[in-house]
Amino acid sequence: RELVGCWWEAITPDSASALSLMSISTDPASSGLKFSGKAYDRQGNLNAVWETVASCTNPAEKKVFYYWRGWHPARPNEPFEGFGELVFHASGDGIHSGMGFFSDTNLTQVNSTTRKSVQLHRASADEATLLQQANAKLVAESIQNKLAELS
Repeated sequence: RELVGCWWEAITPDSASALSLMSISTDPASSGLKFSGKAYDRQGNLNAVWETVASCTNPAEKKVFYYWRGWHPARPNEPFEGFGELVFHASGDGIHSGMGFFSDTNLTQVNSTTRKSVQLHRASADEATLLQQANAKLVAESIQNKLAELS
């Protein structure tokens, strides 16, 4: 359960969502991992909300495979879904980074599927707490600062 916690997910290619803050927790129903996230555009505006429906892990290779569903607040009648694979990198003091990809399909336009790469960085407790605030200006500034730091 070394992966439990909050993670930054830098998304490429440059798309509407540039950065996601993802929370990984243990799913009590399945004893597997549950992911949920909020994705932000380059200006720090909330662009998408998503969560996993299912996941499986390969601990020996530090890989997670997952199926997700989500929506864009500006377009609530357009559901999105896809699958992904993440590989986490261990160092002497734990797991702090990773990489992977996910597919993104607008279910109202099934031919819209794209594949996006991600770089993962563990978020600090302060960063995770800040993004739970209702202050949109503080959240936007935090997202913009993190994007600058990661680029």
